[in-house]
Amino acid sequence: MSGTITPGKKQGWKAQIGIAPTVGGTAVLCATLKDLDWEIKADALDSTDHSGSGWKGTIPGLLSWSGTAKFDYFEGDAQITALRAAILAGTYVNISIYHEQAATGSGEPVYNGQAMLSSAKFGGKTNDLQGMDVQLEGNLALVLGSQ
Repeated sequence: MSGTITPGKKQGWKAQIGIAPTVGGTAVLCATLKDLDWEIKADALDSTDHSGSGWKGTIPGLLSWSGTAKFDYFEGDAQITALRAAILAGTYVNISIYHEQAATGSGEPVYNGQAMLSSAKFGGKTNDLQGMDVQLEGNLALVLGSQ
């Protein structure tokens, strides 16, 4: 690792999501991102048997990941267009998720995966920008790498 990771808390406004071309390539950051929530879940399988002396036993099951990204909606923005096209066509998008988007070689973590867009919600208040909320459902592994 060539970079130095700054220890400590992460600032929410530095979180970022990027969309990469379907066939490889570098993720393009979504400039209109307002909010990003995502999670990795592990199924807990019940493995209770008589050797547990009355205690429940579990073993790890399948992993999954999902998230919600909220954007300001700007017609013509390349990433908004790609997300809208993906949900209308029922295709996957390649996603990169950053706790803190930093320079290449910084060593900061980046999670790469493929997601299905299970919903896109459009709306806005009359005194604010219109928004687009996208629900991401992970397809297979979310791979931890570094910037």
